[in-house]
Amino acid sequence: MTTYPTLSLILDWTCDYFEPEPPTLYEFQDGVSVASLHNWQPDKRFDHRWVAWLQKWFTLEITDVCVNYLLNIDTAPFGTEVYLNGARLAVYNGKPLSLDVTDVITWESNTLAFRAPCGAEGMFTRVTLVPIPCN
Repeated sequence: MTTYPTLSLILDWTCDYFEPEPPTLYEFQDGVSVASLHNWQPDKRFDHRWVAWLQKWFTLEITDVCVNYLLNIDTAPFGTEVYLNGARLAVYNGKPLSLDVTDVITWESNTLAFRAPCGAEGMFTRVTLVPIPCN
């Protein structure tokens, strides 16, 4: 049986900030580089009324067998929304997430995004994409 490695998604992110209410104040510019989610904290200039938009782009290796994918998030700031390729998948509520993303992920470019409330309790720890051979 062929096995495929788990893909760590903790490194090489970008971060922008915006204020959702009113939805007219945006700080989307070039995005601030975030080397690792382990070290990320919201910019102190933005209070609890603002949210951070964290994004990571990645591609997958094409496989010669059927593979399903699980996105695992051990911890995140409370209330963080999880998006993959524009699809809203879940909201982090304090418990680890294991999300079947097989129907959302592509072989081409993928965008994983987190909408994290500024001032929320918690931090990011492990974020992985786990390939599971189909039955």
